[in-house]
Amino acid sequence: MESETFNLKEEEPSSSNKLIMQILIIILLIIIT
Repeated sequence: MESETFNLKEEEPSSSNKLIMQILIIILLIIIT
């Protein structure tokens, strides 16, 4: 999972927004559970 994220980050510098969205989703999941 992490390696794929780093690859996307290297390929698409604009993927930072996607990373932020993923982090927000993870935080929401943690809060929900």
